[in-house]
Amino acid sequence: MICDLEFEALKADDGPAYITMGLVCLFIVPFFFVLQALYEPPLGIALLISLPLTLAIILGLLPLIKGAFMAALWKSGDKN
Repeated sequence: MICDLEFEALKADDGPAYITMGLVCLFIVPFFFVLQALYEPPLGIALLISLPLTLAIILGLLPLIKGAFMAALWKSGDKN
């Protein structure tokens, strides 16, 4: 603990995961529809591109969104 702030009282639960999935799906699904319409890749190639890309974006954004979510909880004084 670097700043002596206790995070045990702040319960983020699944909020950051829902926000991350919502944001990623909002932007990546239209991208894949356009990719499919323009290039018509075979299903295997489309999955080889889309699944790792989606997973990488989600795993990259999740810590940032969780940090922002926890900061919002801390700022609002919500302990539940």
